[in-house]
Amino acid sequence: MLRYFVLVALTCQYPLLCSGAHEDGLAPSEVRWHFFGDEISNAFVGRDGRCFYLRRGEPVSTLSLSETGVVAAGFRPILFDRCGRLWCVGPRGAALYSLKGNTVAKTKPADAVCFDTIDQVGGARRVHTAAYEDSAGRLWFGDSRGVRWLDGERWSHKTLADPNSLEVSLPMSTLYVAEDTKARLYFWARWTAKSLCGTNGFWMFDGADWTHYGAAQGLADNRLEAVCPLGGDVVLVNTAGGRLVRFSTKKVHPAAEVARLVRLLDHDKWGVRQNATEALRLLGRRIELELKKHLTNSKEPEVRSRIKMVLTALRQSAHGQQRLPGSGYVCESARIRTPHRRRRPRKPWWLVEAKNVTDTNTGKELETAAFLLSAEGMTMIKGWPGGAEEAQTSVLPDGDGGLWIGLNGRGLFHWDGRKTREVPGEAAGDYTEILGRDSLGRIILTNGTAVAAYRPRRREQRRQPMQSR
Repeated sequence: MLRYFVLVALTCQYPLLCSGAHEDGLAPSEVRWHFFGDEISNAFVGRDGRCFYLRRGEPVSTLSLSETGVVAAGFRPILFDRCGRLWCVGPRGAALYSLKGNTVAKTKPADAVCFDTIDQVGGARRVHTAAYEDSAGRLWFGDSRGVRWLDGERWSHKTLADPNSLEVSLPMSTLYVAEDTKARLYFWARWTAKSLCGTNGFWMFDGADWTHYGAAQGLADNRLEAVCPLGGDVVLVNTAGGRLVRFSTKKVHPAAEVARLVRLLDHDKWGVRQNATEALRLLGRRIELELKKHLTNSKEPEVRSRIKMVLTALRQSAHGQQRLPGSGYVCESARIRTPHRRRRPRKPWWLVEAKNVTDTNTGKELETAAFLLSAEGMTMIKGWPGGAEEAQTSVLPDGDGGLWIGLNGRGLFHWDGRKTREVPGEAAGDYTEILGRDSLGRIILTNGTAVAAYRPRRREQRRQPMQSR
């Protein structure tokens, strides 16, 4: 709502910074590895591969952009929207700024939230701000309490953090956003440390209404790692305990829906019985009591057998070996590494890292394995370079069905859909956080303090600019 904000439109009083000798290091080079100058501390890859660079130095009070894409010191780019506005977080994370041409707009909430939220991955803590442009053109920005969004010229806000944690002034960790094919949005924040809080379960926004899903709505756990829309009303939920559970967001009255589906468990057609059994399981643990009532009252062997199957599946969803959806593998635990996407990709995908994996077809056992998850199922990444210990991981599609993989402390790798190879060069072991791919086809990376670009061999370059993460 507008009362939460002070929105100020400013006209830059200073011309765009000129491209000087100190920025010569930004010019594209045909070398395999290109290292940017010491004045560049980080980079942001926006829409269609356009790059923006963070200037090192003492923060300044005015947002500006040089002809070569260098942003004024102290401002951190987080989104380049379809209208050509560059959105940045200002010094100390106190305000949002947008820049288009010579016009700067500043958005400062009145409730003193912070946009510099903490994302903890692989034991490393880093500042990150969720920024997302949905298919309807709304712009979403995560803060230390929830999410703020711009719909045209109107700003709104919703608190998403665990209310109990807010009472003890714990800030919320970095927000994650996912969007399904029906333009519904899913929001959650992970519980990463004692000094940070997350969301209880997740929230869904359908363009008009907000719906909350937690343990009371059937989730096995309120603490989540990821929510992956798979199509229709089904999402794959990854709990903090390493479980993967298919869950239905369909709005139903639990008792009435259970009664309707139980009547189908003894249907003449086997397919109808199977679909009803799966639909019951997708409703989650909120239906256990209702199922037990029907188990007590039913005398049909088929109905009783299928109810027992569902109850067993619901109990096992919290512990023991689990089957990875759409695959022939079982594992002890799995974790989805959700990328911080800025818009919905044409073909959504997620990286799944699993421990103590068994191939049910061959009996082969693996200590760790990784899979590429999509709506079609899971594909194992052969030769996954990760180890048993958790490491900060970043991945980027190569445009040909493979992935670029950056593993902190291990190096940069490329999986072509069949095998994985390590990228050569001494810098590959240092620059492992993948920021994106620029319009020249180069992979832009950082080691946390500096920026480099890796130019793949021509046959590995994508056919057209890929959508930014």
